[in-house]
Amino acid sequence: MVFIRNLLFLLCAFSLFSCASDEAYQPDLTGVSTSSLSQVSVVRPADLLTVSHGVQLHVDGKFVDKIWHDETVSFDDVRGMHEFETSVGLSFGVPNITGYNGARAYEINLQFNKEKYFFKIEFNPSLLVGQHILSEITEEEFNSLVNK
Repeated sequence: MVFIRNLLFLLCAFSLFSCASDEAYQPDLTGVSTSSLSQVSVVRPADLLTVSHGVQLHVDGKFVDKIWHDETVSFDDVRGMHEFETSVGLSFGVPNITGYNGARAYEINLQFNKEKYFFKIEFNPSLLVGQHILSEITEEEFNSLVNK
């Protein structure tokens, strides 16, 4: 009985505290001119399949923000190669469309060489656990999603 109680305590403790880094993403901009920066804007349109998912966005292993439905996040970053990751963890899914009430982490490497980039986060369901996919969109599509 003591073992079960200790196991439940550990499970509760792990569910309250995340193991991921919550260090806010601040790229090293020392000695970088503004002409070598890219402005990155991300939007997450509303999706009834994932009403309980708050998608965590990470860049180069550092936490940027947790994005809910119809929210946007913008930041500047140095041009070059960057690793983006979206993750959810466990969530209370109603309906249980994502299999285990969560979503697999999605990682993509992106090369920044333009002044502005626009992305949207969409859920891609699969048989057991889906993913929140980060895909590049045009500025017009971004503005239409933001100004709904």
